[in-house]
Amino acid sequence: MNNKIALGAMLFGSESNPRGVDQKTSFDLLDCYMDGGGSVIDTANSYSYWSSHDGFGGQSETVIGHWLSARPGMRNRVQIATKVGCEPLIKGGYRDHAEGLSPAVIAGAMEASLKRLQTDHVDLYWAHKEDRATDLTGTVSAFGKVVADGKALRLGVSNHALWRVERARG
Repeated sequence: MNNKIALGAMLFGSESNPRGVDQKTSFDLLDCYMDGGGSVIDTANSYSYWSSHDGFGGQSETVIGHWLSARPGMRNRVQIATKVGCEPLIKGGYRDHAEGLSPAVIAGAMEASLKRLQTDHVDLYWAHKEDRATDLTGTVSAFGKVVADGKALRLGVSNHALWRVERARG
């Protein structure tokens, strides 16, 4: 993933949002991006909970999975990055009731993401935001397991304090 510009898929599958992107348009954007030399798609298990009827995410990953399924061989050309940690546990509860980064959440979210993406691995698995309520050792171990199991090739973090990242690396 060195020196690549990723296509952000945050609004894919959010048809009910006026700024959202329906499946047909998402497919067109993905095709154009790949035809133009792109190769990295960034999404998250929580995208796009804010515009879904049930208040939960997964729509973006589902659209990407349908796109991959409709284009045999495309998975060999594209790198997929997805995130865990921000999926709401209750409708409208993102800030106060997000899934977090417990070992059980990481493992379960990975399986659900792989199913929606219709693939056996992701190229980059991100911790979407900090979860200071969960023991860091458990979080690090769970991320290590998804790599050891071949479900993620690399790991990343976003929205984390640098000192927490350094502690996790230690």
